[in-house]
Amino acid sequence: MTDLALQIAGSKLAISIVLGGAVWLAARGNERPRLCHALCLTLFAALLVPPLIGLPVLQPEPSAAGPADVASRDAAPPVAAAIGDAQPAAVGGAVDGGWLAAYGGSGLVLLWLVGAVVILGWTVARTRSFRRSLRGASREAPAQLQRMAGEIARSLGLAKVPTIRTTDAVVSPMVYWGGDTARVLIPSALVEGLSRTELRYIVAHELAHVRRRDHLVRWIEWLACTVFWWNPIAWWTRRRLRAAGEICCDALVVNTFGCAPRDYARSLVRALDLVRTERTSRPPPFASAAHSGRRTRHLEKRLRMIITNRPAGTRSPALRTVLRGGLVVLLAFGFVYCSERTSPTAVEVSGSGTPLLNLTTADLEVSADPHDDSGSTRPGASRGATILSSQWLPPGTIERVLVDQPPPRAR
Repeated sequence: MTDLALQIAGSKLAISIVLGGAVWLAARGNERPRLCHALCLTLFAALLVPPLIGLPVLQPEPSAAGPADVASRDAAPPVAAAIGDAQPAAVGGAVDGGWLAAYGGSGLVLLWLVGAVVILGWTVARTRSFRRSLRGASREAPAQLQRMAGEIARSLGLAKVPTIRTTDAVVSPMVYWGGDTARVLIPSALVEGLSRTELRYIVAHELAHVRRRDHLVRWIEWLACTVFWWNPIAWWTRRRLRAAGEICCDALVVNTFGCAPRDYARSLVRALDLVRTERTSRPPPFASAAHSGRRTRHLEKRLRMIITNRPAGTRSPALRTVLRGGLVVLLAFGFVYCSERTSPTAVEVSGSGTPLLNLTTADLEVSADPHDDSGSTRPGASRGATILSSQWLPPGTIERVLVDQPPPRAR
């Protein structure tokens, strides 16, 4: 089980490296945010899908000789013991690995599990802290804001208007999923400090996250980063996914409502100025929150993308089908993991129970000299010597043949 877990971990890391390279190429210049977003989602999905198909590409490692093997050698017949002694290098090499070879894999798997549990506990603690900060400070949005949200939701094509709440807590505008429906949280400072047009743009941006189902995407990325917390590409992809999602929402608002890009950018800056403070409560990992001032470089790139907004070109149905097919092919790699190749020196054919070597005990009688004291050749000596000189037989093969063979027939 330990070897299987490590094989899966290595395979998922290799897949994330390949898909991470595709994400990096798509994210250059922020000119293809939708493609970048789709590739990031494909990477997370490939990490989370169960590995079902083993691809035998790894060399099998020699197994260390444990106490059971030593006992079996001591109790083996003289012929088996002699053959076992003919393979000192293989056994010695496996034993030389020491404690690290014996318990290193188990330690890595244990560290993997402990790290995932720590991330889970940290998430629970952060979520409870966030809820405490909202307790008694959040309420249903005013009726005017509710009507505005309903109009925007219909323009975006939402079948159901999410719950709109305002809060006195120092937080950024955000969208999160409460288990039953998406919820939009708007700070009271924005309701009081922004003009109606500016507030409309902010609410439209948050509802664009709902339209794109980003509140569900947050759970997928959180689960992938929790399970594969040791994979730096997963955390890097998480940042790229969120950055691409923000740019996609900005483009959706500008293109849907036909607002001037500069006016929309000013509204975002104005809103962030009202909630920017060192005491801003950090949202839970599965919330889509607006920029809180911690990454100014990303905000500058985002504002530049809004101002230089170009209408997205309409892709032909054939091109969309090809792109979706390519994403499905990339996702399919998540079902494959690298496994060890089966040894070609197996004694029995798999599933048949038929020995590959039809030998008897008499056939395996060997001695240091193929001639006995009288000078005559012993039966089976040449065949036994050939077996002893064969280097392709792994340690323990002859012992298993002896055990599986019926008693020798009387001559």
